[in-house]
Parts: sequence; C-alpha cells; structure tokens
Amino acid sequence: MKDVANDIYGIKYEKDYTAKTEEPATQEEFDQIMDNPPTKETRGIRLVAREEDETFLMAGYSTHLYQLGLNSEKDYARYNIENKPVIGYKYAYRGKITGIAFQTPHMVMHSDERTSLVLRTKPVSAFSVKLFYEDNTTATFEFLSSKLSTRFGGGFKLTPLSYFDGWLLIDHSYYSDTFTLSGPYNR
Repeated sequence: MKDVANDIYGIKYEKDYTAKTEEPATQEEFDQIMDNPPTKETRGIRLVAREEDETFLMAGYSTHLYQLGLNSEKDYARYNIENKPVIGYKYAYRGKITGIAFQTPHMVMHSDERTSLVLRTKPVSAFSVKLFYEDNTTATFEFLSSKLSTRFGGGFKLTPLSYFDGWLLIDHSYYSDTFTLSGPYNR
C-alpha cells in the first residue's frame, strides 16, 4: 500500500491508451491547461495533492469520458445535460481518506499481490465536473455514484444514487508497475 501512496500524488499528464508510463508535469503546465478553454489538442492532466488531516485535492482535465460513465442518452439525462460531442472535462474534488480496498477479490497479478483498488474517501466537497463540448458550449454538474448489487437468482442491478459516495478508482500499470488515482469508481 505504500507504493500506492507514493504513486498517486503529484502532477502528471493523462496517459494515452497506448502509453506505458505517465509523464510528469509542472505546476505551470497544470495552471496553463486549467486556466484556459481546452481544444481537441489539449492533453489531459491531473493533480493529486495532500492537504492536512488525511484530506487531499484531486483536480484536472481529462479526455477519458468513460470515467464519468456518460455512455447513453439516459446517462446524460440523469445530469440534465445534452448528449453531443465532447472535447473533454475539467474536474475538482476534495476528500478525506478513510481506507483502501480491493475492487474485486479475484483481480490479482499473482498469488500475493492484488492491484485493482478502490480508494474510499469521505467527500469534503462535491466531485464537480465541467464538460466542454465541440460546439464551444459547456455543462457543469456534480458526479453522482451508483450502487451495483447482485439479484437473487442471478444478474446485477444498478441503482443510481443522489450523491457521490467518495469511492475513487486506482488503476495499476503492468508496464511501469505504478498506480494512478484515475477518477470516480464508476460501477
């Protein structure tokens, strides 16, 4: 778990789907991206900073929309926003770390190491999101979690919640053997 704590903090560019490692970024590069409207060429960037009393800040710009679970008209309707082509989104969240858990017990690299993790936090602020559409409009909303449960007799049931539960996904890179705090744990 010490490796997780060492890896998730800092300022890094968002990894492309084919990249094997994350590229570090500077505070100036982060500020430049966050202070200006993005274009299709704007790279994703993330800042994760420790604050006091186990509280941390997570902020950035991402082009990976799947992390928000915006996959259908129904998903967009849940937030009362338009479903049209998106360039990316900016986000910010403050939380207090309450624990870390395995995403699912069977997700293992080998017999003594599990790598699919969920960081559990208590929200200090909402997980705020601002979408940037290709037509130069924007939409702002607070991310809402969902609860996944098994049904008696088989199958799964997804129940939308009216709040963010504070669960965040920690991804592991097999290539660089590093961990990344990637966004809300989207069930």
